[in-house]
Order: sequence, then C-alpha cells, then structure tokens
Amino acid sequence: MSPEKFVTGFRELKDELVRGYLEAPNLYAGGAKVAEMDLSAPQRRLLREVLDLALTDALYSVLMALDGCASLAGEQHLYEIRDQDGNRIDGELAGLAHEAFPAYRAVDS
Repeated sequence: MSPEKFVTGFRELKDELVRGYLEAPNLYAGGAKVAEMDLSAPQRRLLREVLDLALTDALYSVLMALDGCASLAGEQHLYEIRDQDGNRIDGELAGLAHEAFPAYRAVDS
C-alpha cells in the first residue's frame, strides 16, 4: 500500500462515518443516537459540518502523530509503518494528510 492510499483510506473512512451517522442510523451506534434527535434540515446540516470537522481533527491528528509530527498520549515519536508486503508507508503522511483533509488547512493557515 502506498502512503497516498493509506492517507486516502483515512479520508474515505471520515466520509463514510459522517454519511453513516446521518444517513444510515443502523450502521453505527452514533447514527442511532442522531436519528433519535429528530433534527430539522438546518440542524442536520450543522451537525454534518460538526461531525465532519471533528472527525477531520481526529483522523488528521492520528496521521500527524504516526508521522512523528504531533504528540500522541503526550509523547511524540516517529513510527515506522509497513504494509503487508513490507513496504514503508510512513515518512510522507503529514504532507499527504494536509492535502487529503482540506478543512484542516482553514484552521491551521
């Protein structure tokens, strides 16, 4: 797996989770709770934005920590990540994450 595909997988996961919480209440436990809220259309749009930003923050932060650019559990380390064929995935994650999660750029620019 290439670093690009690894980071893209995180981005796709974020998109899937946001959709699942709002459009497939039986897919994720959080989706069932959202369905219970009985939100209006404007409230659902706002919740979509909040979920998108929260998941972007979380997954972007994980990628940055794995690449040694941020701390995780109060410690900052460079992790070596390899795919099942032994190819290294780490080392490029920070730049790729910055490209894959454009909402994050607005916050740190």
